[in-house]
Amino acid sequence: MTRCDLERVQEWFASGALVHPLSGPTTVELVRTLYSRCLRERDALPANPGREAEEEQLRRELALPDDAHVALFVLDGLGLELLQTLPESAFLRRHFRRPINAVFPSSTATAITSIATATYPAEHGILGWTLTLLEPPSQAADVGAAHSAPTQHTQHFPLRFNPLPFTPDPQQLDSVVPAPATSLEALGVSASEIFCTPSAWPQLDVPTIVNHAYIHGAYSEHHMRAHEKVEGGDIREVLANLRRFWLAQAAAAAQHKTHGLQQTASERTSAPAAATAAASLAYCYVNEPDHSCHEYGFDSKPARRALTVLNAALEEFWADINADAALGPSSVALVITADHGHRMVTSSQVQRLDSRLAACLAALPSTEPRAPCLHARPEMSAALESAWTASALTRKFALLSIAEAEQLRLFGPQPLSPQARRFAGDYVAVTDSGDIILNGEQPLYMVGWHGGLSRSEMLVPLIVATTANPAF
Repeated sequence: MTRCDLERVQEWFASGALVHPLSGPTTVELVRTLYSRCLRERDALPANPGREAEEEQLRRELALPDDAHVALFVLDGLGLELLQTLPESAFLRRHFRRPINAVFPSSTATAITSIATATYPAEHGILGWTLTLLEPPSQAADVGAAHSAPTQHTQHFPLRFNPLPFTPDPQQLDSVVPAPATSLEALGVSASEIFCTPSAWPQLDVPTIVNHAYIHGAYSEHHMRAHEKVEGGDIREVLANLRRFWLAQAAAAAQHKTHGLQQTASERTSAPAAATAAASLAYCYVNEPDHSCHEYGFDSKPARRALTVLNAALEEFWADINADAALGPSSVALVITADHGHRMVTSSQVQRLDSRLAACLAALPSTEPRAPCLHARPEMSAALESAWTASALTRKFALLSIAEAEQLRLFGPQPLSPQARRFAGDYVAVTDSGDIILNGEQPLYMVGWHGGLSRSEMLVPLIVATTANPAF
């Protein structure tokens, strides 16, 4: 946009009003550290340029036993500020190690895709809950995905869609998608055309389980491949699934030992491509406290109550696991983090596009209302910038061109992939306030929001509990 807006954002970072995603280790470095213990080949993960020091820092701080059964928990919406409302004696506070950064945009869709692929949004391109296809993927020549035959549904483009459920978004620029089109596939859009970055899970060479709410459909088929997948509901169901998985691994290890089938030390050393011998890896996603934070705000009694329930269930589970002789001498570890935090928004903080600005857009703003991406109509970038400068939005938001966002490395350390550039559009709006930009007459339907770069959205906890089973 203008140098003035670029400098505004740089000043917000320098003052601490906003958190730069790369100002410390992120969830990307965390999962890369966990996955590196489990790989079929040591170099199986994609490169993470310039972030090697952050990976090594987390590896040292985690200090996980090589043979540990590790469970990665993602507690949706558990920002650092909400965690700190628990008493210091609480399980999650006692095992808190440090804050880490969410990826940007601070969105569930973005974060769990980074977790699944071990890459930044700049690479995988899933930049928020709502994305926009300006044209059918089969007509785009710059994205390295497998292209389908020309779609018969061109009348639905530009198409807004939600990548996690892999369904069209009902809020279209001119009309809603007809009811029979319940999936993107029904509109001629395949998962391979949207999800262009491979999942890291097929590269893992240990028993794995994914316990996730988004376990069905195209997103899961691409990103969450595992030896076992189960659908988890509330925290106690998730923990029961994890307990069954860990007990099954312990039983299998005991059987191997009984039959003399364990590898010798020399065999482990001579394995040409194996990484260190982690026992198993579980990935457990829980959709609280996010639901409560959205409905009531993170600084609310329902949100704190939801966190208290999570804390009690995890503490009870940890005590039971550490006293369970059936696990044998195995080490177990819980690594707990979140995809993002939250920001509370009031009706006075709702901003909207004026008609002059809307006329410059090829589609409604997408990604997240806290940091929306804008697609300009062809040859209308100058008009859009002029309309933005004249609008009330400029008082609260800075408008960055995607080239400027790339220069600032907001979406990750590397240049944007063709897919990320496609979904990012031409501009991204950034704010140091609590404001959001909603489309049209869309009402303020939630109290808690996320997607932006504020501390309450970007800082998430790293919580680690490790032990050898004391029964042995």
